[in-house]
Amino acid sequence: MAKKLIKIDKSGSERRYSVQVVSQAIGLSEGAISGYFNNQDISVVGGITAKQVVEFAEWRISTGRKYKEIDWNEVNALLSELRTLGYEVADVNEEDK
Repeated sequence: MAKKLIKIDKSGSERRYSVQVVSQAIGLSEGAISGYFNNQDISVVGGITAKQVVEFAEWRISTGRKYKEIDWNEVNALLSELRTLGYEVADVNEEDK
């Protein structure tokens, strides 16, 4: 049987998010997220899909691991202290890097 390479439309491909973005979105450490995927032999270098994030969250729930609530007062205190040291945290669009 003959073979032919056909280019497929990539518009249906899932968007991938960096570990840092996922960490901020779900409130867990980057180490917890990347550790889970590394243990599954899944590289996170190219990012993680939303379906993979759901898989990770369901695994955490099934193992009885709890999410810690983010203490926004502590976050604001840290940001304030960074400002006194001459630094500011700015939101950066991942595509603009």
